[in-house]
Amino acid sequence: MDRRLTFRLGESNPSYGLEDKSSAKPGLFTDYDGFYAFLLATHKLGQYEDTGLTPAEVAELAQAKADGRVVVLPCKRGDMVYFIGINYTKCSAYGTEYDEVCCAGCEEPCDSEKTRNVYMTQAEDTRWILRRLNDFGRIYFITREEAEKALRESDNNAID
Repeated sequence: MDRRLTFRLGESNPSYGLEDKSSAKPGLFTDYDGFYAFLLATHKLGQYEDTGLTPAEVAELAQAKADGRVVVLPCKRGDMVYFIGINYTKCSAYGTEYDEVCCAGCEEPCDSEKTRNVYMTQAEDTRWILRRLNDFGRIYFITREEAEKALRESDNNAID
């Protein structure tokens, strides 16, 4: 990218000024509307320069978006995410957990129950996120509050 044409007026100030002020000569603007349009254009240029992208990169991203090839991930690698997981209580007769796959084979009626809880895990890498992409908002959540709300709203319906 070429040198910047704008500078940020402050860390907490989302406004921009021009590096080269020769284009903003006194008397250049004959009315407020012209001056406002100049400030707006400077601000938009500053926002664009903050992206660090070249015009070719912006065009490539725009084309990828138009083609439906852009995916916005719900989180980034290393973020903590919350999920609704299934657990089983221990059977009172033998103290083992029934897990629908492996049963202790007892002849007693089983009183082990399926419970659902909110658990926390870490998004390992981009592949981990992509494999679970369709489950975000259903099983995986960005905040504990979202996960707990979904758990309450599900009314103990099974999540497959």
